[in-house]
Amino acid sequence: MTDSGHTNSTQGTLSASGEDLRAREAIHNIRRNIQEKKRLLRVLKFRSILGVAAGMLAPLSLLSGIAVSVELNRRDLGSVAGTATAIWLPLLLSSIVVLIWLAGSDVTVTSANNTELIVDREDLERDLAILLDQLHFLSARTHSSVTEQRALYRENAHEVIDDYAALSRRYRRRHNSLHALITLGSASIAAVAALDPGLNWQKKVIIGISFVVTCASGFSGYYKFRERSYFLQQSADAIEEELNAALLGVGEYSNFSPHQNEELLAHFAQRVESLRNEQRRRQQQLDQPAEQSTSTQQPQQ
Repeated sequence: MTDSGHTNSTQGTLSASGEDLRAREAIHNIRRNIQEKKRLLRVLKFRSILGVAAGMLAPLSLLSGIAVSVELNRRDLGSVAGTATAIWLPLLLSSIVVLIWLAGSDVTVTSANNTELIVDREDLERDLAILLDQLHFLSARTHSSVTEQRALYRENAHEVIDDYAALSRRYRRRHNSLHALITLGSASIAAVAALDPGLNWQKKVIIGISFVVTCASGFSGYYKFRERSYFLQQSADAIEEELNAALLGVGEYSNFSPHQNEELLAHFAQRVESLRNEQRRRQQQLDQPAEQSTSTQQPQQ
């Protein structure tokens, strides 16, 4: 009886382990499908934004270009009218080309029987919701030990590093673009203002450039793209340093023996969570207005 009970218990454990392995494999496949669905949704959203922008730019450039050309010709400014046409006509043609490309191309995926299927945004959102429900259900049924969860957390640190680094690059590009716009706009204002101020079109150009530069300067100062990029890159570097130290067993992790892997993972998870909390605190400070941020920092000093 004892041997039989022990055999049944062993078989039950193996069966449970097999079911858990299949559940984890299913979770992995679902996560991969979710990432693919999200990627396709981003593509469709970008195409939608591009279509709206091109659809608005085409008639606006056409109407404004014709109006400006007629007005300049009426004032006997034929050379300036040619310059204006050289500006709005490429915008009109490029918008028409974008609209034709969007109308003639579709986002497709390859099905199981190697056939091309056109992707629809509503179907993608519905499939994504179903996959998320399946992921939550399987994750709730899968029971992992603390050691396994900490090991998975260590592996997921790579994704955190990549996310922070990607956001840092995005904010850096925005900051550089706005700074370049401010610099070029300021130089253009000085150049146009140095010309004969009696022409009305010069005053209009100065007003337009001043408006754009003011908007760019305001956005740059309000959203603090440079500071966000710096803090995100700093957090990404700190987490990467922590991960390398844990993998190589150096620094604070040199005191852990090979048999203390669970303690090492616990210490690593604690350190990464501390770094992520620090990043969230910095993010909250950047989101606060300048007056409120100054008032919250004064008591700490």
